[in-house]
Amino acid sequence: MSKAYYLGLFAGILFALVFTILAVYLFKKNNKNGGYDERQAIARGKAYSAGFYTMLIELFFAAFLSDIGVELFSSADALFLLAVIGLLVFVVICIINDAYARLNENPKKVIILLASLGLLNLALSLTNSDYNRFGVIKGKLYLGSPNIIIAVALILIAIIFGIKQLTSNDEE
Repeated sequence: MSKAYYLGLFAGILFALVFTILAVYLFKKNNKNGGYDERQAIARGKAYSAGFYTMLIELFFAAFLSDIGVELFSSADALFLLAVIGLLVFVVICIINDAYARLNENPKKVIILLASLGLLNLALSLTNSDYNRFGVIKGKLYLGSPNIIIAVALILIAIIFGIKQLTSNDEE
């Protein structure tokens, strides 16, 4: 291995370490009570449960399809997609019950952040598709990069959260 490889590896590990320390510090500093009231905590608990059971049902369904010989996605893409769908169920239920954003959090900033991250992941997925397998290969759909799944999920969450904010502002 070359010197540049080890230098890049060291820089990556150092960046991850600094990022983790900074994230933990900011989380502890800003998260005295979590920022959610009791009603939101109960709604989030119900949403966790719904997301978990959704993933469980999806996994049983995927296992059944695999046993009868039907595989629509590559295994890695399928498992990642199932996890993201379970997470989407959790997030959508939280959004519907006004338990997604903290009490003093600006919803517009959250929507802009989610949409920006979604578009960034979409751009990354398009650039990565050249290097990874993308398309239907031997009857299975290969997405090439998990970024496409993340991009769709984040953009979908931003749209749902935006619609919820617009409808709740109209009701008030």
